[in-house]
Amino acid sequence: MAGTVTKKYWLNNFLYKFVNTTNFKILEKPYASRGGAFINNHKLIIDTKSVSAIFSSSSPSATGDKKNVLPKMIEENKNFIIEHL
Repeated sequence: MAGTVTKKYWLNNFLYKFVNTTNFKILEKPYASRGGAFINNHKLIIDTKSVSAIFSSSSPSATGDKKNVLPKMIEENKNFIIEHL
């Protein structure tokens, strides 16, 4: 998961606030981070299954000086990502 929804909510915050239902939940409340891009792990409950989802504040569609932030973050956090798959 990456980026924002309507530039008001990070995608994980949007799902937590508006989509938490009995068959879909984000277990941890997302936290806000100021400054540079960040990466976080979330446990999602979809029906009866627990799924790990990695969230990045940098969108794959980023342009300009942020264009390569997501691939760089993936490389820098690859051990964290592999641990949570």
